[in-house]
Amino acid sequence: MKSALLALLLAVAPAPLTAAPPGAVRYALDCVPGDDAAGALSDWLRARLALRGFDEDARAPTLRLCFRVRATERLAADDVHLGVGFGHRWQHGFGGAFWDLPVYRVVAGREAGLVATRAGETAPYWEDRAPLARGDRAALEAALRALIDRLPAP
Repeated sequence: MKSALLALLLAVAPAPLTAAPPGAVRYALDCVPGDDAAGALSDWLRARLALRGFDEDARAPTLRLCFRVRATERLAADDVHLGVGFGHRWQHGFGGAFWDLPVYRVVAGREAGLVATRAGETAPYWEDRAPLARGDRAALEAALRALIDRLPAP
């Protein structure tokens, strides 16, 4: 009787604070963009991931996370058309549809990316990108916060 009562008490007793709950997501940071010597950005990432319920465990992680910032280029329709020639938009007059071809320009930008890989696998489990509006720290933190918020639990 005493052993059954003890087993029941142990089953309903709260777990110690240091124990990870069952199904907890453990992660390891593989790469951090633009981290300085003080590690300020990696500390900021750890705090954001902890708020999301992720636990850092470099020895036995569930996920390996890699945050990167990269330059991007994309084609955008050019709305400013100067001059007349092949490829320029000339809506009315001589040429008609022949001259109504869009002109494209290259738009350069930057984006933050997150690649999450399950431990022991080589293919990414999840990958996402968020554009950087500006080049300062606040824009980088906003993009990384958006990526962390969209990160699904494995």
